[in-house]
Amino acid sequence: MGAKGVLVEGVQDLYRTLGLEKPDISVLDESFLQQISEMATKNLAAELLQRLIEDEVKARSRKNVVQAKEFTKKLEEAINKYRNRALTTVQVIEELIQLAREINEAKPPEGLTDEEFAFYQALVQNESAVRELGHPTLRALAHELTDKLQKSATINWQTRKSARAEMMAMIKVSLARHRYPPDAKKEAVDRVVEQAELLADNWAFEHP
Repeated sequence: MGAKGVLVEGVQDLYRTLGLEKPDISVLDESFLQQISEMATKNLAAELLQRLIEDEVKARSRKNVVQAKEFTKKLEEAINKYRNRALTTVQVIEELIQLAREINEAKPPEGLTDEEFAFYQALVQNESAVRELGHPTLRALAHELTDKLQKSATINWQTRKSARAEMMAMIKVSLARHRYPPDAKKEAVDRVVEQAELLADNWAFEHP
């Protein structure tokens, strides 16, 4: 959004002014968003929002493929429009605030963990699956995939090709048993496999 250095110092000063030791998207409640929108130094407000959202998207990218891609794309689009002067500073702040709200609202529904929700979001990207299998079946499949993956994810996942192949075969067997996806589109399976790889890498790293 601008040259580094002065902006970075300004943002750090802004964090302290607002009483934020470690900025986190969770502080972006309505009262906080109102504070940002009313700030006199609009370029610093925009910089702060961008950094907070980038941090949260990075955190989501360790668990949720769909959310990471969706929010990264929206953030990049807003920033690019701002850099190309298609948006004023005030307008980009409005877009970033709306994006922050979307991110805050993208939480698992009751009954699903973060990991199950990540699988569920990957599964529902396929329209034929939503139409023919229905949400209850896809929720159950998300739970099954998470459970099986978590039980078998070890450090071997990252170091042995055979362990990786075995785990991917397990995922594909579960999908096939549920006839997912009904339209047999390869990209639907690839998306679920990508989500499985992300979670398995994360679990193997956390529990070597």
